[in-house]
Amino acid sequence: MRHLYILRHAKSDWGDYTLSDQERPLNARGRSAAALLGRYFHSVGLAPDLVLVSPAVRAVQTVNRLVEAGGFSWPQHMESRLYLADTRTLLDLIGERTPDVDRLMLVGHNPGLHDLAVSLAGSGDAALRRSLAAKLPTGGLVELMFDPADAPPRLGSGHLVRFVTPKSLTKA
Repeated sequence: MRHLYILRHAKSDWGDYTLSDQERPLNARGRSAAALLGRYFHSVGLAPDLVLVSPAVRAVQTVNRLVEAGGFSWPQHMESRLYLADTRTLLDLIGERTPDVDRLMLVGHNPGLHDLAVSLAGSGDAALRRSLAAKLPTGGLVELMFDPADAPPRLGSGHLVRFVTPKSLTKA
């Protein structure tokens, strides 16, 4: 694996308290943000070889909106271990895919995704790394690049290529 895309699900709807955490859908802002991310992926040519998606409705809807808006047909796999995963579990998932996948995308939840991104980002633009260390907001996308010889990736071995949020994309 040379590129890892880490995408936190877009903003979810907390209006229906009868739903379990896994059942919460995207709210209007989240649907809009996911579509914006899809157009961004298309405009800069980001194309994962495989997308691993948490089974939570908000994560699945984020990917579906992104794919629809960008016109993509990426291979996707629902991965139950992504739901509220910690850094160790996420590293295990990455390690399982490293030999076969050059560009992997994980779509899931904080705090695990945020902790993973910060732990892997050992180099890259200092201002971006500070922003990432502060917060991975809903709809936040992190791209890390690794030396192909570093498989599976080690903590601190990633180069932070990009960190964008729906808010930063609307300002651009």
